[in-house]
Amino acid sequence: MTEQVIIIGAGQAGLSTAYYLQRQGITPLILDANQSYGGAWLNAWDSLKLFSPRQYSSLSGYTMPSTSEEYPTKTDVINYFGQYEQRYNFNIKRPVTVLNVEQHDNLFIVKTNMGEFTTKVLISATGNFSGPFIPNFEGINDFKGMQVHSSEYANNSAFASLNVAVVGSGNSGSQILAEVSKVANTHWFTNRPLEFLDDELDGRYLFELSTKQYQASLQGKTVEPSDDFSKIVMVDAVKEARERDVLTREENIVSFGKNTIKTANKTIPIDAVIWCTGFKANLAHLAGLNLSTDLSALTKQTHSVDYASLWLVGYGEWTGFASATILGVQKYAKQTATQVHQYLQGAI
Repeated sequence: MTEQVIIIGAGQAGLSTAYYLQRQGITPLILDANQSYGGAWLNAWDSLKLFSPRQYSSLSGYTMPSTSEEYPTKTDVINYFGQYEQRYNFNIKRPVTVLNVEQHDNLFIVKTNMGEFTTKVLISATGNFSGPFIPNFEGINDFKGMQVHSSEYANNSAFASLNVAVVGSGNSGSQILAEVSKVANTHWFTNRPLEFLDDELDGRYLFELSTKQYQASLQGKTVEPSDDFSKIVMVDAVKEARERDVLTREENIVSFGKNTIKTANKTIPIDAVIWCTGFKANLAHLAGLNLSTDLSALTKQTHSVDYASLWLVGYGEWTGFASATILGVQKYAKQTATQVHQYLQGAI
């Protein structure tokens, strides 16, 4: 059987795109590698909270139900995704891991651990969170301590009484540092000076800023860059850490030893490293399509430059402003669904 549309991934990008496709009268098949609903949020740390209220953390068509706190928890988001799937009765197969994709006679052959699927249109919506990034430092291969990426971090219990290096200047770094510093001696290493948003600002401000930039780009206006997107949001946990005076940046890392980190002026004993260094798009499942390794040349917004029937949704700035966020991905999901409908109708 040949599907009209297959979506790879049932996270926020996949679900949002499926919603808009259904509004176009198209029922996609969604292949999801996870055992259950929740997307990448299944791998978030236990105490994670969003920095936007639920109204700003909801997918199209169905607002997240009331939560016990203003800012939804990891569990709130996972449960909401499950409710969203049920509400719209999406056709989801899981767990299905896509191993490779090829195209023959204008059809995509999607090879998985559960056999092959064939489709006219393919939408890759696996997001960035399947590609954790760890930078390379001199001596890192000699380091004998514990190392975990933020995608593997669950809570601070494994770090009690240790000397812990938290590497990364973003929101994950600040929030994990805030939690681990309660039980460990922490050292915060970042690749740039620390910058924080004003206490009264949260994700609502960042969303409104990204929306203004998006609208300006549609109108052909010059988009003024803003460094606010790289600043740390002062959620309650980070404010509390500030009160404890632990939001202090160490000198840049020069090299690692067996159980140390060396900077220009000191050697710091380290038992464990938590890498809060972000993610890079992992498109290994599309290797058979021989896509460009230059992400900026892969797509025009979400539409593939090389394949008329391929879209990539939710991978961040190269597929649209804030498109790696729950709310930000929706305008690109809607745009993608419209283009897919036009393609199937022979209009593009």
